[in-house]
Amino acid sequence: MNYLNYYISFFNNRELAFIIWFILFFIFIIFHGKIRLSLINLSKAFFKLKIQIVLLLMIFYVSLIVLLLYKINLWIFPLIKDTIFWIFGTAFVLLINVEKISKEESYFKKLFLDNIKLVLILEFIVNIYTFSLWFEIILIPIITIIVVMNALAGTKEEFGPVKKLTDGILAILGITILGYTIVKISGDFRNLATSENILSFLLPILLSITYLPFLYLFTLAITYEMLFMRLNFIIKDNKKLAKFAKKKILCLCHFNLKKINKFSKEQTISFQTLNDKEAILTLIDAFKGEYL
Repeated sequence: MNYLNYYISFFNNRELAFIIWFILFFIFIIFHGKIRLSLINLSKAFFKLKIQIVLLLMIFYVSLIVLLLYKINLWIFPLIKDTIFWIFGTAFVLLINVEKISKEESYFKKLFLDNIKLVLILEFIVNIYTFSLWFEIILIPIITIIVVMNALAGTKEEFGPVKKLTDGILAILGITILGYTIVKISGDFRNLATSENILSFLLPILLSITYLPFLYLFTLAITYEMLFMRLNFIIKDNKKLAKFAKKKILCLCHFNLKKINKFSKEQTISFQTLNDKEAILTLIDAFKGEYL
């Protein structure tokens, strides 16, 4: 029982409320036939070798970053919970959004800037102090419903009044939670300004920024793979020619994601005319002239 109390104390009330709702949702899925079947099919796709390799590489990379942060005294063991939440939250979500990342040229710049905004301080402060467990259990589904309604209302102009209403409700909730947090801080500032809290604030920022190189390389690899799959399909009768084309494309674009995206977008149709090495070299030279 002491062990149970220890693990429960490891989470704050908001996190416990989230875990409770997740368990209830999982139980609902188990007893709902169609959803359970869809989940099983999704799980089969999740456990494919390629996906597992990518996830293992991601965890290995993040582990190296955590080890580095530990070596320079920016990571301590109590932050293991925050680290796990970041891996299965931020890191995993960014990984599955790789297609969106590859198409949005300024994505990495935007992601970097998002992690140094002052609003993160407010988000961190708001999450330090939580309400009672029962209140958090009630609050989470209410906020979730309002956020979903707000997102859906923003998709069509005819739902404008609903959008304004939900914006107002979310603003009131945000101000209320922030006010409650400020009151708690004013009477407990010494406990707030601890080295652990400072590291807890810095951790997601440091992890997100240092995660960018891995995310960039993964996005680059996926972009090349999709391009080469199209190339293999179009030049399927001449593997040597396809291999030559891939080599020349790699030499042309290297690690430049913007360049490979532009090449893929503009030159894929031209692949159909590639019947010899001379045609490939002509295509590469033509792209060089346009890109420069």
